[in-house]
Amino acid sequence: MTAWVSQPPDLENDPLAEHLVPRLFEAEGVGRALREDTVDLPSWDAGRRTWLGALRAAVTAGRFAPEPLADGCVRRFLRGGSATDLRFFARLHEMLAPVPSKEHTRDYLRLLPAAPGPVAELALRQLRGAGELSGEEVDEAVSALLFRPEGKLVRAGLTLLDQAARDTAGDLDDLTATYDKVGDGITFER
Repeated sequence: MTAWVSQPPDLENDPLAEHLVPRLFEAEGVGRALREDTVDLPSWDAGRRTWLGALRAAVTAGRFAPEPLADGCVRRFLRGGSATDLRFFARLHEMLAPVPSKEHTRDYLRLLPAAPGPVAELALRQLRGAGELSGEEVDEAVSALLFRPEGKLVRAGLTLLDQAARDTAGDLDDLTATYDKVGDGITFER
């Protein structure tokens, strides 16, 4: 697979593309090989074809459905890896712009505690877009985000908790355990 993606893409004329593209998400080394791939190239390099550009064209032409590709990205995120190894898949996921849905909530929640920062941010955006989270889901998300090293994600977790508390219409019972965790994680210095 790595040798295939190391060549300029020609998905329109490649008879094996329909069989190989789904394998992009399973093969080791693909993300690292495509880590510098972008959708739009600078004008001085506009003649070169990129994998993200080729996949966008194939999706637009109807050769590939975007949902299985986005699902492949999520499966790849769940397998783990470094930020470098997952950069291509994060860009592909962003390019595909899947519609947030409740059916993928569990997968995106699982990404929050340990995925590289850009993948965790992507997962959080999907969770926010999926609609109202249950108290248990908010608890899981906030618990994962509070102990991230990235301050941006910690603040996002606190914002998520604040928003959930405002949206519960007075019934905070589902969020009590989450507030206890937040209180335990805060230390004051003199």
